[in-house]
Amino acid sequence: MIVLIYRKCPAKCNVKCSEFSPLKIGLPLWISGRNGVQTDLDNMAQDAIFFNGRVLTKAGPGLHGEPVFADSMLVKNGSIAATGKFEDIIAECSSEVQRHDLKQQTVLPSFIDGHMHLLLLGQSLRKLDLRPCKSLDEIRSTIKEYAVANPDVPTILCKGWMHSMTPGGVNAAMLDDLDPRPIFIDASSLHSCWMNSSALKQLGAETMSDPPGGSIHRDAEGKPSGVMDEGAMMSVIWPFQAVSSSKEERMESILQAIHEYNAAGYTGVIEMAMDEEAWDSLLTLRSQHPDLPMRVSAYWLIKPTANHEENSKQVRRAIELSGQYNSTTSPDVRIVGIKIICDGIIDACTAFLSQPYAPVGSPPPIWEAEHLDPVVAQADNAGLQIALHAIGDGAIKLAIDAIEKHATPGRRHRIEHLELASPEDAKRLGELGLTASIQPVHADPSILTEWPRLLGEDRCERAFAYREFADAGALMAIGSDSPTSPWAPMDNLYVATTRKSSRNPQYTKIVNEKFRLGMCESVVAATGGAARSVFADERTGTLEVGKLADFVVVDMKWEADALLEAKINETWFAGRKPLHLTTLTLILDFFNLKMSKKVAEVFPIASFISDLPVDLFQSASSDNGSGRLVIVGDVHGMRGSLEALLQKVSFDKENGDHLILVGDLVNKGPDSPGVLDLAIKLGASAVRGNHDNAVLNAAAEIKDAKENSSPENNLSGVPVPEKPEANIPGATVLNPDVPEHTTPSPKYNTARSLSSSHLKWLAELPLILRIKLPHRPSSSLGDSLIVVHAGLTPGVPLENQDPHAVMHMRSLVHTPDDEDSLKPAEVPGEESWVREWDQWQDSLTSKSTVVFGHDAKRRLQLGRYSIGLDSGCLYGNQLSAVVIAVSESRIEHDVVSVECADPHLVA
Repeated sequence: MIVLIYRKCPAKCNVKCSEFSPLKIGLPLWISGRNGVQTDLDNMAQDAIFFNGRVLTKAGPGLHGEPVFADSMLVKNGSIAATGKFEDIIAECSSEVQRHDLKQQTVLPSFIDGHMHLLLLGQSLRKLDLRPCKSLDEIRSTIKEYAVANPDVPTILCKGWMHSMTPGGVNAAMLDDLDPRPIFIDASSLHSCWMNSSALKQLGAETMSDPPGGSIHRDAEGKPSGVMDEGAMMSVIWPFQAVSSSKEERMESILQAIHEYNAAGYTGVIEMAMDEEAWDSLLTLRSQHPDLPMRVSAYWLIKPTANHEENSKQVRRAIELSGQYNSTTSPDVRIVGIKIICDGIIDACTAFLSQPYAPVGSPPPIWEAEHLDPVVAQADNAGLQIALHAIGDGAIKLAIDAIEKHATPGRRHRIEHLELASPEDAKRLGELGLTASIQPVHADPSILTEWPRLLGEDRCERAFAYREFADAGALMAIGSDSPTSPWAPMDNLYVATTRKSSRNPQYTKIVNEKFRLGMCESVVAATGGAARSVFADERTGTLEVGKLADFVVVDMKWEADALLEAKINETWFAGRKPLHLTTLTLILDFFNLKMSKKVAEVFPIASFISDLPVDLFQSASSDNGSGRLVIVGDVHGMRGSLEALLQKVSFDKENGDHLILVGDLVNKGPDSPGVLDLAIKLGASAVRGNHDNAVLNAAAEIKDAKENSSPENNLSGVPVPEKPEANIPGATVLNPDVPEHTTPSPKYNTARSLSSSHLKWLAELPLILRIKLPHRPSSSLGDSLIVVHAGLTPGVPLENQDPHAVMHMRSLVHTPDDEDSLKPAEVPGEESWVREWDQWQDSLTSKSTVVFGHDAKRRLQLGRYSIGLDSGCLYGNQLSAVVIAVSESRIEHDVVSVECADPHLVA
């Protein structure tokens, strides 16, 4: 469960107070990532001092460089204002500065991934992961199980295949009997894709010729056999998978990737395969979220062709975009240069080597010098940075030669991967001022078991020569190459500093320990080095005064062998926690996971927040309409009472009135279908309540039981999972002589009484309705109305509210470990969330009134910025509504109620 906690103001004052702020959001592990990050929410960057810690202020150079730590750091206006001793810093601070006790944890600059693929990562998170498989049989059985469990997925997308899993090679026939749908299996490296015959047909591979720099594997008859690699990935597979998803899906994928990266400790990435679809999606996402908590420096992918004009056209596009999106105009989302993939990978025997592979010959590079050189020269002349993928020693020499001949010194051009460099080329990196862009996770010994067979032991001695690069003076930048590899930064640093396996710590082999980096070197390469490589080092990458407050709080020992035990506990972006932009997709996915599997499949929450249009009020200022809002409390299937209330307020849809229901439209009362029929007829808006959700849950269980041939009456007497209402004034106790654990639950009967159209309408309700009010100086309702079923956590933006709490909370309770901290609770408790909400609104310039139900025990609740409408109709008390009328000069509101009949006496 997501638990939103905030620290209440100890003075209970009604003015803006630095102590009144969100304190903790505990995310589930699948959102938080590998390290179980607990990310706080801080919607505004506030002045704060971080003390009693180890703040890295300097990292010594070389293998044995030593760190320098301060115990405190001051953050002001999103930037670092001071580092040093606590007593010196606090003496210069106001009394309202926030204080964060680091409890001896380490503060590092937040990580910047020096080489990754943002959209590809987000898309990969939705693919079937084959990395645990060890053989062809395991791959087949995993796909078969997935296909059976997911019959509605149009295409089966997989990831994580390694050539070592299938040493005898692969073809489409190995997959054809598993499922008739297209099956695409990405290699872990993303340099190859294995597919079935249905996928080949979908691509139209039968009529394709091999694209430049790539191949479509063929059988003895010349027909595509089921594998495409290298240039075919760039020209065929990646574009196909990109356009196969909608722009909205691509945006969701990017947002999910940013989620994962924030949780892992990153606030910056260097994107190494940017193209039109990804760029358009990223820009649209940023336009919707201007404060997107990730700094993106992107290299435009130049796809290989044998046509100089086509190559030049691609470079011109990168030049055009860089002119629009650069460090001056768009410092956090920009095009910095071009990316060229010069060769493949060693595992697939496609990396360009100076000497042939042991079992086969050496293929040519993807880009020959005659095509590479003009592209490098054109990009450099335009001031772009150049990134050249080069893994084999032949490709590394080719890449460095091109830069030496055609590029301007000082541009921080870069070579990516550098997995098998000669000693001579290792020295040239420093001599030419190049960036050595390395991915230590690729040097993990547990995934290099085939290298001795492919290269021979002698050449393996040259693998991943990081020490030589650093000693030669190259700028070191560490990345992950995600999604081809895990992106947890501490795992990356562990391999860099120990040359041991982070994937399998029990694996004893060490790869070329002589080439390891020091602790300080590695941390710098993964932070400041990556920033410097794209000329972002004046803004971020170190904890220097004046730079942006991008940092992580880590529970760690400063020892290489202990890095796998390090835990990143907080990520800060410009002085605030980045969770405030995570919102909809993941938080809803998590909430849907909390429901039964069938409910999530049949009735997932379609919308978290819905905005009602401003034109609801247009008729209010006209001569011929009232344009009122009539917001009604919990109806619970009491149609007669709802009709009586609407009659009492003279509700007139034709004259512009609009009905809103605060949830719990159905269940327990005598006529749930009738309530929904009336709501639909009147064009009402509503939010989903906990009983609405319970009925949807029951409907899904009934559907599941029918589909699995279970007797339907198995669900007719299921015990009540929710506790009956107690101590409600005037309540009629249902079946008082029947023990609670044997009381039949009404939700199943209610679910059976609803039609499919009823269930569909109910399932499409949002959790939160937001209504912007017309400006009227005398209005006591503030600038907007927010309608929810149960409640809201004060101090927390709407998009970060806990969905469970929105439907269930009644109070706030103290947390066991901090008496000043409160969290939502379902039972009536010690603190009213309504009182705290009103106090919070008093401190804000733009105020919102929340209208809610759910709390029948407290009956009507009328606060300064809160209106509680559950007056216990289900229990024979009243049904209430707030009627809001807008005129040219003012907004008026009034609460109206009708008496409700005992539901057991209603026919």
